[in-house]
Amino acid sequence: MDLIEILFMLLVFLTTFLAIMFVFQRIKRVDYSQRLKNVIDKSDEPTEKAESDFAFKVVKVMDPLAKFSTPTEGWEKSPLRIQFINAGWRNEFAPKLFFGFKTLLTITIPLLLFIVFRGSYDNDNAVTKMAPLLLSGAAIGLVLPKIYLNYKTEIRKNEIFQAFPDALDLLIICMEAGLSFDQALSRVSKEIKIKSEILHQDLELILLETRTGASREKALRNFSLRTGVEEVETFASMIIQAERFGTSISDSLRVHSEEFRLKRKQKAEEMAAKIPVKLLFPLAFLMLPTVLFIMVGPSAMQVFQSLK
Repeated sequence: MDLIEILFMLLVFLTTFLAIMFVFQRIKRVDYSQRLKNVIDKSDEPTEKAESDFAFKVVKVMDPLAKFSTPTEGWEKSPLRIQFINAGWRNEFAPKLFFGFKTLLTITIPLLLFIVFRGSYDNDNAVTKMAPLLLSGAAIGLVLPKIYLNYKTEIRKNEIFQAFPDALDLLIICMEAGLSFDQALSRVSKEIKIKSEILHQDLELILLETRTGASREKALRNFSLRTGVEEVETFASMIIQAERFGTSISDSLRVHSEEFRLKRKQKAEEMAAKIPVKLLFPLAFLMLPTVLFIMVGPSAMQVFQSLK
């Protein structure tokens, strides 16, 4: 190996090494800057930050449409607003987006159905004959946002229901270790973030309300209202009664935690018991005909060939 080959190999090595180091430093710089940006955003912005620029543009478009379906009276105490809170839609623009999309879908779905199926009817009485179809499309557009809201609410409630027993166990351990209820709740709020971000946010709101001067009873009532879970409401009532009558909070929490875990186990068993019924229709209408065709098909072909 002569000197030129050695120098060429060294040049290739240095070029590759410098390229790799440049990429590595670039990635590290981007990572550090992103982490620093996240820290700055978390420190400067509130917990419930505003929507993005795109969302603001959507709100401006939906605001005129939302006026057609937004209730004028009783909105603050309506069950729909409580369901918004249970679904985690606490932004002030959530009602405008919801009712705006509700109006938009109610108008656009019948319009699309009219454009698609207009050629299938006579030109003279097309609108009259398509009236049931158009009304059905309007009804679908009217209920689709509510179906999506119910879906989001159930997902959020189920996550809280699954994570809350673990939070109760952590709360019992912290209180038996000598922490007060507020200190234990603060510690549990940080630890439960690993499992449920939703429950972490709701527990943080309890601490924020108590720090701003609200009573613990009011903060716990608001917590049960935000979650919409029956077991959480029982937990709030139990803590309030324990404070009023001077009983041990940790003992009450232990009993409630055992009952909560039993309910979670029973719910899992109930879901498992429903599986055979849910599998009945796919088995009967999809798998069973296929199996019968595979088993009977060759014999049936031979019979048809012999008859010919």
